[in-house]
Amino acid sequence: MKKLTQYRITIILLVIAFINLYYYGGDVRFIEELDIPSGIGYDIENHLDGINYYAIPIDSYIYTPTGVVKDVIHVGKGETLLKTRQYRQRSSNRKFLLGNEKVYLISEKMANRGIDDLSNLLYFIPNVNPSAVFLVCSGKPEEILKYKINGYPTSSDYIYEIVKNLVQYNFFPKEKYDIKNIYMDLNSEGKNLVLPYIEIKEDGLEITGMGIFKGDKMVTKINSEELQTMNLLRENKTKGIISIINDPDNYAEVDCYVKRKAKCYRENGRYKFIINLKIDGDVINYKSNKYRLSSEKADKELKDNLEKNLHISTEEFISKMQKQYKVDVLGLGNLAASKYGRHSKTNWNKVIMDSEIKVNTDIKIIRKERLEK
Repeated sequence: MKKLTQYRITIILLVIAFINLYYYGGDVRFIEELDIPSGIGYDIENHLDGINYYAIPIDSYIYTPTGVVKDVIHVGKGETLLKTRQYRQRSSNRKFLLGNEKVYLISEKMANRGIDDLSNLLYFIPNVNPSAVFLVCSGKPEEILKYKINGYPTSSDYIYEIVKNLVQYNFFPKEKYDIKNIYMDLNSEGKNLVLPYIEIKEDGLEITGMGIFKGDKMVTKINSEELQTMNLLRENKTKGIISIINDPDNYAEVDCYVKRKAKCYRENGRYKFIINLKIDGDVINYKSNKYRLSSEKADKELKDNLEKNLHISTEEFISKMQKQYKVDVLGLGNLAASKYGRHSKTNWNKVIMDSEIKVNTDIKIIRKERLEK
């Protein structure tokens, strides 16, 4: 674990050296003279004067002359995002070096208020880290930035690794929650932003759901089960596990690779959408008191159960999206706009809530024989 931590620190030092030379030219500083952010939080505070103040905690790497790496949190406050920099610099004796931050944490309170100003500011700053990930957090971002994780210099390093590895089992897309994609989702016709939602739980930091945005404001949060179904219907080329548990003696768990294609057409003024899911399933756990997995009957039963499971979960999610959330989180409005014309001032959220949405599944079971050995 110590070697891994030292390796991470070495990589960070090399990145910092490059950024320092590239962006600051002749104004090169010793690393001990720099505040190097690992994670940045964004929050809103209500004051008695009736003015809302931004509170921006920044967790920074601090390098001592002896080579010891520490982290310190400086909080900037102000009526605007830029004024928080002035406030923060008055309590720091080091130059602030942007470009190595890994995580941006947005409090639920600020997400509910709106993040358009934040996305515009970060998108047009040339020296932000383009691969840093955005999340919505429960409570104050400062508390999550303060959270200590064994083997990691800061909690931001740990959170970054969590998000990057979400692609393994939960149908999350690759490289989706960076500033470029967030800016595009907020400013593209017929799209709505979704962001991972993180909390401090009993066992540590955990992604517990997704924040759903309408425009630039978060309107609700969905749980971990719903987010898997949403990702299945929303994203293309994803991986995840689908479990079918009938009883203790009859169950299956399938590692799935899913390709998603959506079609749109208009009939008598009403939009209709078809989402086709092509699923290659690798059976990783199976038990049945009726059939051996290698038999044709077992293959058919497994496919039928998968189709039934997906039909129920997708129908429930679509119904909830249309009747409760009333936000198009599947990007169907963007598909319709690209086919029938953009800039028509159409309220695509309203259109999708009144549209017919059908889901088709094409399932292929692969590599099942090894479980029989």
